[in-house]
Amino acid sequence: MSETSGIRDLLKKIEEETSGFKESIVSKLESIIEEVKISNKAVEDVEKEIETTETRIKKYDEQITELKEKKSNLEQAVKNLKANVEETNNKIIELKDKISNIKTKLEEANEELAQLKNENEKKKEELEELNEKVRQLEEEVTRIKKANEEEFAEKSTGLNKIREELSSLVKENAVVDFILAEGSYTTPEVEILTILFQTKVSSIEEIKRGVKVPPVMTVRTIKKLAEMKILSYDESTGQIKLLL
Repeated sequence: MSETSGIRDLLKKIEEETSGFKESIVSKLESIIEEVKISNKAVEDVEKEIETTETRIKKYDEQITELKEKKSNLEQAVKNLKANVEETNNKIIELKDKISNIKTKLEEANEELAQLKNENEKKKEELEELNEKVRQLEEEVTRIKKANEEEFAEKSTGLNKIREELSSLVKENAVVDFILAEGSYTTPEVEILTILFQTKVSSIEEIKRGVKVPPVMTVRTIKKLAEMKILSYDESTGQIKLLL
């Protein structure tokens, strides 16, 4: 009788340890699933931010190209104006030999020269403003690229940490290994197993209401998991029980 009692105590202790181990697995799996969802959302946000940043950079690049073209045109205009100034000065020298019309032609030449100088000064100012805008835009593009690279590196570090935790759990639990082997963290297998880890026993109707895929795919997935001895499925009663 004493030996039987010892065996019962041993079996009870084993059952308690197994129950605690299952609870620990359920907790870890739920935590991992939640972290993966958060990480996927973070990656989506980063990708959206990168796409927005790339759009802004493209816009700035287009503006820079346009401003550079304007700069080139203005530089050419300045050169042309300088040539006109030189040509006007030559006319003034030639007009000095023409005494009869010197005053009239000299006044006209001086007015033309003054106008050209004013235009030249305005073009120089516009050129300086454009150069400053180009410099500011180039600095902004550099800043955005740097900030984008730093943020992406930070997000990548967080994802690598989650992958390391998942790899550690794979070595400890066959169910986690199965989920990872499916290649997706939003498959119906994961949703079904998550429900069963919480309830242990459920019905086919409860499972159908708890997952996002169509009922036909839900039933097919449950039969697949039953064939793999991960759960049991009684088609006559609709009862589903986790075997792990």
